[in-house]
Amino acid sequence: MKNFFNEINDDISVIEGNKKELIVFMSSEDMSSFLQLLQLNKQINNRTLITLNSDSNSKKFLNGYKKYDGKMFLCLSGDRTGNAITRKILSEFHRKNIKDVRQLYGISENKNQNGGLSEVSENSTNNAELDALISKYKGQKLNNDQVVEAVSAACFVSDNHKINLKENLSITDDSNADYWKKELLSYQKTIDLHKAQVQEVIENLAQKGIDVTQIEYQTKTTEDKIAELDKELEKLPETKENLIAKYKIEKQNHSNNFKTDFKSERAAENKIIFKLDMEASFTSQKPENLSIYSDLMREEENYENSYPGKRR
Repeated sequence: MKNFFNEINDDISVIEGNKKELIVFMSSEDMSSFLQLLQLNKQINNRTLITLNSDSNSKKFLNGYKKYDGKMFLCLSGDRTGNAITRKILSEFHRKNIKDVRQLYGISENKNQNGGLSEVSENSTNNAELDALISKYKGQKLNNDQVVEAVSAACFVSDNHKINLKENLSITDDSNADYWKKELLSYQKTIDLHKAQVQEVIENLAQKGIDVTQIEYQTKTTEDKIAELDKELEKLPETKENLIAKYKIEKQNHSNNFKTDFKSERAAENKIIFKLDMEASFTSQKPENLSIYSDLMREEENYENSYPGKRR
């Protein structure tokens, strides 16, 4: 029976979440334990949960999620196979936002792979990334870069430039809580300072006649112009083809003109013109014209008859 289910689960299993984050497990048992612990802590999962089901499916995961641009958390087994797959995924996706969170859940070759999960989850912040950082830096004095890393995981900057904790984030009451709250206040002061500096620069630019509020509009206008130019550039190949076709037609017509026998054309035109002249001449000799001539001759003959002495 066990082999039967292994055959069914031979492919990657995916439970889609509505958050742009995913957690990768090795087996369905690991994933189920994770969901049960969330339920015990009255937490709701909104991440995508992926189960490899087999070490051979790591390649399928790499190919299927190579274009994924959200956060990734690896929670594979702590044995030699899990270590190898974790290293392989971290190596392939080294440019992505990806973390190995097994240490957070106490998963290693020397520890119970599931036993530490509930223990850590009792003090969980409900933010896997922040939990990993707390576990990583616990008991240490953080430098500025580490503080920025932790605050970025726990907070976001609102539209009015205020620091707000991320949704569903739970700040624990342990000994580190006060320390993190102080760090957040310090970070807020730094943002307020930068905000004041930005406002000062805006005022200085305004005195020089530069309206920074129009920069975004001008940038948008420029982008629209570039988009229009791109569309025109896309039409260039079609325009080129139309011009070439028109050129070929004109060239053919020009070539036909050189083949024309102008002498023969003039001869034909002359024949037509000459024929018209002949017809005009023939028309002038019609009966009505002849009758006029006969009348003139008759008048002359009557005149001669009126003077008999002059008749020969």
